[in-house]
Amino acid sequence: MKTGALAALTERNGNTDMSSNRDRITIDREGDWQKIVHILQPYQTPYGTIRVGDGPEGVLAFDKQLNGFVQILSHGTRPPTALNQRKVRAVLKLPEGRPRKGYEVRELVSVRLEPAIIEYLTELGEGNLAAGIMKVATEHRDGKGPVILFQNTSYRVLQDTKTVAFQVMVDGQVREVEVSFEALAERFGYKGENPNDIRRAMVAGREEIQEVTRRLLPSHLNTRLVLGVDDFEDLE
Repeated sequence: MKTGALAALTERNGNTDMSSNRDRITIDREGDWQKIVHILQPYQTPYGTIRVGDGPEGVLAFDKQLNGFVQILSHGTRPPTALNQRKVRAVLKLPEGRPRKGYEVRELVSVRLEPAIIEYLTELGEGNLAAGIMKVATEHRDGKGPVILFQNTSYRVLQDTKTVAFQVMVDGQVREVEVSFEALAERFGYKGENPNDIRRAMVAGREEIQEVTRRLLPSHLNTRLVLGVDDFEDLE
């Protein structure tokens, strides 16, 4: 007998489960869907993760083109799998038809980010890229200063000023910040013997250089910023 199976919802370990047969649906609204698919199509809205029966875990998404919920296992290997809409809506406690506005998340937008920015945002989100993006957006919204992202590990050596310039993104605009040879020598072992010395010093000092940049840049948004020896003293 399957009587009442569709209504037999249970909460267990953060998951919402349907009946215990092979068509059982297990949905985790807090599931990290980006571990399965890095990014969805613009017409797909994520609702967490889903497992059907004993099958693999996939992304639960509402597909506007198909006008229904689908399970996505991975892009490029198989198309989205249509789900039993009545079961999914019962678990999500949604009314029939397209999800109401109050249940929908914002549209997804495909963007290209430098690998260093993805790494930074992922670290900021404690391993979750989406969480890192939300944290940066929330801080910016709450007026905690400009959003500062470090572009990549490339840099320019400026012999005339004896500094090394590197790129940062400030509120979406790319600009350069400089760090002096003196600071690199005293703090990060730069000896000036060959070009590789600068690369090693920049790699060794990456975290401290970024920390000082985040602290000082908000007061130098319209002026040149050169990081000197004294700027690193507060890190002692």
